[in-house]
Amino acid sequence: MVKPLLVYDEIATLGTEGGYAGLSILANNSAALVLSVCSLLRREWFWFTAIHPYDADEYDDICAMIAQLESDIMTSAVGTVLPWAASDLPGWGLLCDGTVYLKANYPELWEALGDDWEDTETEFVVPDLVNRVVVGSGDDYAMAEIGGESDHVQTEAEMPEHTHLAKIRSVVGDILGEGVPTTRAGVTYFWSVTQSAGEDIPMSLMQPYQAMKHVIVSGRFTDHGA
Repeated sequence: MVKPLLVYDEIATLGTEGGYAGLSILANNSAALVLSVCSLLRREWFWFTAIHPYDADEYDDICAMIAQLESDIMTSAVGTVLPWAASDLPGWGLLCDGTVYLKANYPELWEALGDDWEDTETEFVVPDLVNRVVVGSGDDYAMAEIGGESDHVQTEAEMPEHTHLAKIRSVVGDILGEGVPTTRAGVTYFWSVTQSAGEDIPMSLMQPYQAMKHVIVSGRFTDHGA
């Protein structure tokens, strides 16, 4: 059984003090991980058990304190992309599906992302990681660049340079066999014909994978059910 990470008294202390000051030194990935834990801690089944015998009012207080913690954490984690295996999106995250948002609605996220993700003067786009993997940006791949393919039909130009050898047989006086005959000095040569093969079926370029969603910390809470 997983040992509970937080208890009511500890959350109450953090909430009373206005959040955990040490969160400011968390790396973005660590902060995003804590955010994911906070989302799990909102689930009622975590609290209404023999281990956590709290009532509805206390549960509301817990959720309010968790919201305060999430708000504090998001200050340092805005723009962090996190794999997400749960069916529901967290309130602090937006799905990385290439959607365009108004800068005015998510000013913290727009400020964190910057010009590479600008769509128009008033809008920006979040990363599109639907059916895609992430590659590190640098000299070969610019920030926000999209490319690649999951399968590919090889062209003739992409094949390694090579030759095919064919046997030649000759028949005098009779044109027998397959191929195109060529007569030289009274001797007919039949050049064997190499045959085509293949069906132009795309070859897969995918590494072994397991699919899940990606969310980006937005800096604002969003009601995804609305």
